[in-house]
Amino acid sequence: MTELAIVEQPSELMSSCGRLIKQLHSAGSLPEMLDIVREEIRLTLGFDDVWAYLYRGDDRSIFELISVSGSAKNIVEQQHSIVEIAGDAWLTEIFSSEKPVYCADARIDPRTDKEKVKAVGVVTMIGRLLSLDGKKLGRLGTGSFEQMGVRPMSADEIAYFDVICDVVSITVDRLHYMSMSHQDSLTKLSNRRGFKEIAATQLSLANRKGEKVPFVYLDLDGFKPLNDTFGHNFGDKVLVEFSNKLRRVLRASSAIARIGGDEFLLTLPETADKKAITSVVNKLKQNCCDFEFDGLPVHLSFSVGYAIYPDDAMDIDQLIGIADKNMYRNKHSKR
Repeated sequence: MTELAIVEQPSELMSSCGRLIKQLHSAGSLPEMLDIVREEIRLTLGFDDVWAYLYRGDDRSIFELISVSGSAKNIVEQQHSIVEIAGDAWLTEIFSSEKPVYCADARIDPRTDKEKVKAVGVVTMIGRLLSLDGKKLGRLGTGSFEQMGVRPMSADEIAYFDVICDVVSITVDRLHYMSMSHQDSLTKLSNRRGFKEIAATQLSLANRKGEKVPFVYLDLDGFKPLNDTFGHNFGDKVLVEFSNKLRRVLRASSAIARIGGDEFLLTLPETADKKAITSVVNKLKQNCCDFEFDGLPVHLSFSVGYAIYPDDAMDIDQLIGIADKNMYRNKHSKR
C-alpha cells in the first residue's frame, strides 16, 4: 500500500480548507461533494474513506447513507445503508455535540458497537454532526481501516475536520434546496427530472469506465383497486412504505424515482448482465412487497421491464422508453 504524506502544518490544513470552499461551491451532487472532500482528506489526513449520512425525512432517530467514497464503499453500502441512532453510544455522542467526536481505536473504545466495528473493519474514526443555523442535517465521517491500522490525530487535524464539516453542512443545505424541484413530494424519491439528472452523471461515468448501466421500470400490479377499496390515504401509505423498502434493499449508488402514480424507475450501476438484473429484481420481490398497516396485511406485486446502456440505447429517454415498453409487455403476458 502506498503511504501518503500526512500534512501536519496548520497553514497547509488551512490551505486545504480554502481549496474545499472553492471546489464545493460548484459541486452539483452529494456524491460529487463527497469525492472532493475525500481527495482533500486523503492528502491531509491520509484516510481513504469518507461517508455521509442524512436524516431520513422527519425521523430524527434514523438516518440513511447518502454517499460513501473509498475502498470500503461496498461493505458500507451493503451493511450500513440505514442506521438507527438509539442504543449506539458513539452515534448518540455525535448527534448531541457540535464538535468532532474522535476515536483512536474503535476496536477497544467503550463507546463503539463492536459488532459493527468488526463487520466493517474500521479502526480510527472521527465524525461530526452536520448542522446549519441550528438545523441538524446528518453526519460526516472518515477514518482508517484494518489495512492502515491506528492513525492518531493531532488537535490541529481534529480542528481541520471541524472546519470541513462546517463547509460540508453549507453545501448539503444548498444541494438539498436544489433537490426539492427534483423530488417526488409524497415518497421523497426523485421525480422524473431528478432521475434523468442522476442518470446522466451515471452514464457519463460508465462511458469513461466502459461499464453498463441497467434501467429498470417497475409498475405495481392492481394498485387502483387497492386505492378504490381502502382510499387514497391508505394507498399513499403503501407507496411510501414500498419506496422506503426500495431504498433499504438497493445500493446507495442506484437512482430511484417515482415517475407516476404507481410507476418507478431504477438504475443499477455495477450490475452488468441480465442474470444480475434478475437477481436484484427477485430480491425486491422478496423484500419490498409484504407489510402491514393498522393490522391489515398488504401484499404487492409488480411488473418489470429493463433496458441496458449502452447495449439497448445510448440516450436516457430511449432507455426509459425501451424499459417501459418491456414492462408493459411483461404486464400484458400476465393477463
